[in-house]
Amino acid sequence: MLKILTLATATAVALGSTAFAASRVERVAFASHGQQIVGDLYLPGGLGICASSGYMVTAAAKNAAIKSLALVAPWLHDAEVVEQTYGGKDGIARLEAVGDAAEAAYRRTDKQAFLPAASLTDERAIMFKVPYYTEAGRGMIPAWRNEADPAFWRGWLTFDAIQPARRLHQPLLMVH
Repeated sequence: MLKILTLATATAVALGSTAFAASRVERVAFASHGQQIVGDLYLPGGLGICASSGYMVTAAAKNAAIKSLALVAPWLHDAEVVEQTYGGKDGIARLEAVGDAAEAAYRRTDKQAFLPAASLTDERAIMFKVPYYTEAGRGMIPAWRNEADPAFWRGWLTFDAIQPARRLHQPLLMVH
C-alpha cells in the first residue's frame, strides 16, 4: 500500500501575496498532523509538482514529520537561477515593481489583479511564450483558469529552494 500524504500546493503563479509562500510551507507542516493523511500516520510523505516542489522541499527540510519526498518536474531555484531566468537584475527589478504595484492595489481596494498566467500573444503574461503552458491539449486546457496575480513576484523571485534542499535527510524521488 502506498503510504503518502499528497499535498496540493498551488503553483507559484497562483500566489496572491508575497506572504503566501511562507503560509504554504506552514500548511504542509500542519497537514502532516491532520485528517488529510492517507495510509500510515507515522510515514507521511510529501509530493511537489513543478513550482510547488520548492515549497515542499522547504517544508520537508523544516519538518521531520515529513518522512519522504517526491518531486515531479521540479522547478527549484535560487538567486542565480532567478537572475538567469528573468532578465538579470533589471528584469527582476521590473517584475518586483509590477508585483509591488499589484500588492499595493490589493491592499487599497481589497481586489486582486489578474494577468494571463501563460500566453503566446500577451506580453504581460507571467509565462510569455513558455512551452507546455501555452500548448493546447497540454497546459492550455479549458479547465485551467489561466490567471495569475502579479503580486506574487517579489515572494517568488526571492524564494530560495536550494538552501533548504541541502538540509534534506528524507528519502527523495525526483522525476523529470
